[in-house]
Amino acid sequence: MSLIALFATAVLLLPQESERETFEVWLCPLHRDEQSTEPGKCPIGGRDMVLRELTSSYSCPMHTHIDREEPGICSICYMNLVPMTREMQWFCPDDPRDVSSEPGAVCAQSGKPMELRTIPLAHGDHNPKHGGILFMAPDRYHHLEGVLSPDGEFRLYFYDDFTEPIGASDFPARIETESLTATSDGAYAEARFPAPASYPAEFVLHVRFPGDEEESRFDFIFVEDMGGPTAELRDFDIPDDPEVMYAEIFRRDEYLQKLLSRGAWQDIHVPALQAKDLMLALIEADADLWERPGKKIVKAAWLLDIFGDEGNRPRVEAAYVLFQSALEDLEAAHAE
Repeated sequence: MSLIALFATAVLLLPQESERETFEVWLCPLHRDEQSTEPGKCPIGGRDMVLRELTSSYSCPMHTHIDREEPGICSICYMNLVPMTREMQWFCPDDPRDVSSEPGAVCAQSGKPMELRTIPLAHGDHNPKHGGILFMAPDRYHHLEGVLSPDGEFRLYFYDDFTEPIGASDFPARIETESLTATSDGAYAEARFPAPASYPAEFVLHVRFPGDEEESRFDFIFVEDMGGPTAELRDFDIPDDPEVMYAEIFRRDEYLQKLLSRGAWQDIHVPALQAKDLMLALIEADADLWERPGKKIVKAAWLLDIFGDEGNRPRVEAAYVLFQSALEDLEAAHAE
């Protein structure tokens, strides 16, 4: 299949009248996982960041061209659709290479209005494909998913930055002194342990990625209920009252504590980044009062997001210590 045809089949057209909730982000044109809420320079290469419009929709873990506004079932494999972040893009059906990030653009050759589609954003899909726990590697490109069966078999799958499967043969991995062995087809690496006598079941995995001299650490903690944050947290709006904003930040900390206690590193970004957004709103309301503790909370939230994605317990716990210290500063500012 040609590159153009492959690109065309990786997206799904949206009706022009579709009114999705969207949000804007600044990202690097060549390293699209490098993102910011403000304009600036790309940390890699120094190019100017570009403004893009994103939307959150439901897609299939195995067929990412599926794009729906509501939860449901994949029409191809019948798996449950999962939340995914996608970039909104306008293109010419006659020439899929002619694209624009702006609505209302016209095709260069025909002059016809471009049509809307969404494309999966790099790192926009952190949903496990095999019912396990999925983490991002520190190189910000590779992803890996650990799956534990009731009889103690640990399977390890590897993915690229779009969570497309890649072979496991090139990634030496171990749990303590037990090395994982890639299957003959390289689909995954595996090791067998005694069946868990109880849950949570904890496994500290070490992986050496190509080009790295040192191993990367991932803390897998399997619990009987692998559910993530509640729908109450998913449906989030910034309140208008600064006192309510203040209280909601501490409410997010309660969720953080629950997720940290069960080792749900992959979910802590939800309350952490909501606390960050609430803090930014407080700063906007009264910068003199909230800016000093606010900067600390914003930094800690970003670190919790990054290290949670990487599944590294020591780094997550260190970031949470910073978050707690920031909350103490916030309380002190509130008491003034």
